[in-house]
Formats: sequence, C-alpha cells, structure tokens
Amino acid sequence: MTRWILLALLLASSVLPPEGVNPALAFVVGELPVVIALWHFIAWAGWRMAVTGFAVIYVVAYAFEFVGTHTGLVFGEYFYSPTAIGPLLAKVPILLPLGYFAMAYGALIVTRLILGNLNTKLTAIGVVITAFTSSLVMTFLDLASDPIAATLFEKWTWVDGGSYFGVPVHNYIGWVVTTFTFFLIVTILLNRDSVIHRCQAPKPRNFYAQAIVLYASFGIPVVLNPLLGRTGEIYDSMALVAGLVITVPVIAASVSLTRRSART
Repeated sequence: MTRWILLALLLASSVLPPEGVNPALAFVVGELPVVIALWHFIAWAGWRMAVTGFAVIYVVAYAFEFVGTHTGLVFGEYFYSPTAIGPLLAKVPILLPLGYFAMAYGALIVTRLILGNLNTKLTAIGVVITAFTSSLVMTFLDLASDPIAATLFEKWTWVDGGSYFGVPVHNYIGWVVTTFTFFLIVTILLNRDSVIHRCQAPKPRNFYAQAIVLYASFGIPVVLNPLLGRTGEIYDSMALVAGLVITVPVIAASVSLTRRSART
C-alpha cells in the first residue's frame, strides 16, 4: 500500500510546473522513482540482487557518461549544466545515474512481462534478447523527454545541436549501447537459480502493476504538458511521441500481466 501512495504522489507531481518549483521539493519528487524502484526490486529479487543491480547500473551509467562528456564518442558532443541536476563529478552529475536506475528497473519489468519471461530461467539468446529489448523500451523514455530537458531547460547542451529538436541521433545510439550493457549484466545476474527462486515467490498482480506505473510515470508528464497549457512545437511533438512509443509497451505489459494472472 505504501508503494502505491508513493506512486500516487509521483503521478500527482506531473501537474507541477517545471519552472519555479522549490528546489527541496523538486529534489524529493525527483528521487521518488529511485526509492520506489529500489524498494520494489528488493521485494522482487531480494536485497542482495537489488543492491548489486543498483550498483551495476549506477557504475555503468556513470562510466558511459564520463566517457561521453570527455570524448563525445558515446552520445555526441555535450556538457551538463553545473547546477540543473545537482553537483558534477568529473563533468557528470552524481545524481544522474540514479535516474538511470529508476527508469531501467521499470523498463526491465515491463519488458519481461511483455516477453513472458518474468520469473523464468533464460537461455543465452534469451538473456541477450531480454537485455536488448529492455534497452529499446528504456530508450523510448529518452526519446520523449530529452528534447524538453536539453533544448528547453538546458540541463545539458549539445555543442552542435541535432536534427531531432536539437538532439543528435548519435545520442539515441549511445543510449541503446549504454543501457544494453547494464541490462545484459543485470539480466545475467537475475538468471542465477537462487535469484530466480526468490523471484518466483507468489506475488499479487498489483505488485507488478506498480512497476508498470513506475515506467509510465516518466512519460505521463510529457503527455500532460499541452493539457496543462505548456504549448509549443517541442511540447506538442513530445506529447505525441510519448503517447505513442510509451503507451505501447505499457499496454502490452498490462495485457500480459492480466493474462498471467488469469492463468495463475
């Protein structure tokens, strides 16, 4: 029940104006998905797997961002605002990988629901397919949010701009590579017999529904922007993108969960 309350608060924050919000409130709201994701991960796979998975995603995300900001090879030439996402460590916001983790966990559960392998032992090719599909499902979130965060709010800046509302296509290639890397490691770790046994412990349908809502929470604010009076080419276009590319996996995962519950 408490996780549902936190999710409700997270969704309610979607109507808050992006500008002029108290910094302390913005921080609390911004880190709510991290708390929910870690708590849910522990309940699903145990605290050792959850903490290990968190560490893997944080370290891999930070490493790719470090290489990216220093070389331009991963995402293109860009740099972060020194204040918009918290303090920088070697040009990378130290809070940034936390966002990666929350988005990744929601994307992972949604993907495994869609593929029907939520709590099952995977073959080698199954591990690769699950990791790659998860990377695409997570990149969908960035497809809808990056132009607003970068082009409008300048949380990070592309040196040469880009063809996708100021964002280079290179960025999305980098996202797939980065997320595939940590999803592959996490999926391999989840494929251990001891972890699978923990994941197979009976859980109610609404437990997995929480992860779907967590994933959707990253797209809902983008969809709501025009309805809340935030209009303009980027707001309107990203609302359309979010409404299409994020709704599809949410619906697919929800249908799969319903069928899974009916079989159970």
